[in-house]
Amino acid sequence: MMYIVHYHAPIGDITLRFGASGKLREVLVSPDFIKVESNLTTKTSPKQNCQNDVSSACVCWLNNYFLGINQEPIAEEYLEISQFSTFSREVYSTLLKSVKVGNVVSYSQLSALTTGKSCSSRAVGNSMRNNPLPIFIPCHRVVPASYFTAPSAKKSCGSYCGKKSSTVKEWLIAHEKEMINS
Repeated sequence: MMYIVHYHAPIGDITLRFGASGKLREVLVSPDFIKVESNLTTKTSPKQNCQNDVSSACVCWLNNYFLGINQEPIAEEYLEISQFSTFSREVYSTLLKSVKVGNVVSYSQLSALTTGKSCSSRAVGNSMRNNPLPIFIPCHRVVPASYFTAPSAKKSCGSYCGKKSSTVKEWLIAHEKEMINS
């Protein structure tokens, strides 16, 4: 049996879809992100213990994340990873292990970390664009190479979840930088 959990976040509404296995299968971030809401208390709530069933653990992890609490990635056992290609599984695993909260890498850097070669950056980009579990698999931490060299006024972190807008991605990157700087 599949089920859905709706989550209201500072970046908009998030829908968590759990598969028949009970694992998190898909995360949908509302495309209607207009402005960041400041309805969560930050840095003052104690870290929540996320040891219950899968959906509760996922919601608890999101709560801690949006409260600005730096934490380990969610346990892989909660994620439906069998839906990924072998290459995407390797890319996502490398991303989770190598690119920590508050850091970003380029597509070619992630390619080199994953395969030892930077020439598969387009394939990495496809994996990021098709990531069914954004935030949990932090594709927002992967940016174009120009992000590191462009003047501030022209700096672009790229699109998010295959959408043209980068507003959510920019917010997530800034949020994580705050997490490690406070």
